[in-house]
Amino acid sequence: MIKKIVSLISILSLAACGGSGSSGGASTDGGTSGAGGSLSDLATATKWQTSCLQGTSIQYGSQVVVSGNTLVLTTAYYNDASSCGTIYKVERATFTAATDGTSASNTSATSLNLTLTKLEYMPASASAQSDMNTGVDCGLSSWTAGSYKDVTATGCNTYSSTLYTIFAITGGSTLALGQQSGGNNGSSSSLRHTQLNSSTFAKQ
Repeated sequence: MIKKIVSLISILSLAACGGSGSSGGASTDGGTSGAGGSLSDLATATKWQTSCLQGTSIQYGSQVVVSGNTLVLTTAYYNDASSCGTIYKVERATFTAATDGTSASNTSATSLNLTLTKLEYMPASASAQSDMNTGVDCGLSSWTAGSYKDVTATGCNTYSSTLYTIFAITGGSTLALGQQSGGNNGSSSSLRHTQLNSSTFAKQ
């Protein structure tokens, strides 16, 4: 059975619609710091790492790396649906990030705008390579284990052009990102996430 790569909805509740809305004045050079921290605070970590998490019939773990105004979110999906062990596939999403001050609807968080620049997938095992080539995943049949392919312009990309979310760093070592709640799906500045995800990242 071909294993489908799960989107990062569990981590960021990314909206599948394409509208980007208004930027709300955020600066592409890093933007304005808010109650939840700044891009500079995010960049103090080598990476931010989640523990092994349970998604919809799949186990996964994610990490965030920030350098300047570039945020890279990498998620590894494990071979076993019930436990973390051998990595099966990896998804890597690269964003241009800008902060926009303290969130108006969550005063403990900072507004964060993430504009997707590249989405990549990688089979991490021979079985994943075979499955992805047999299934012509993302319209491609030349997958190689251990090598990323750019799938930004394919049907596999369900990201909005810009995600309007929030984040908060607590104690200097724990990062929480926003998630969808109610109609706040992050597809525009007026529908920015207002709730922080309880699945957090630890500073590494």
